[in-house]
Amino acid sequence: MGELLRFVRFAVTGLLNTLTDLALYGAGSAWLGPAGAETHAWLALLSGGSAMVQGFLLQRSWVFRSEARPLRFLLVSGTGLLAGVLATAWLAASLRPLPARLGGVLVTAALDWFGYRHWVFAPSPCPRGS
Repeated sequence: MGELLRFVRFAVTGLLNTLTDLALYGAGSAWLGPAGAETHAWLALLSGGSAMVQGFLLQRSWVFRSEARPLRFLLVSGTGLLAGVLATAWLAASLRPLPARLGGVLVTAALDWFGYRHWVFAPSPCPRGS
């Protein structure tokens, strides 16, 4: 598969994950009403974590079509999710909830692409002498 097609699939998967994340976050925000940064952080953790599980399944089976290294996926996704949650909490102080969450999602996406492409789903190196 060409790198451009892989990136397009990553972007489509990311869009689906973002829609899942924002739908859950938006529903939670509407249900909770006005809330502080700590509440927004917990809500972003829940919505982002749900999207992360969906992303694992799509990245493994459709984008990279390779055996995932689940622990690596968890580390990269967890780092991206944490960075996105912190960005959301920080942005929620000055933006409405959904734009704040979208900013957090963009932080997560950038970190995830790099980590997935170069570490989680990277081809295994050939053993020496092969």
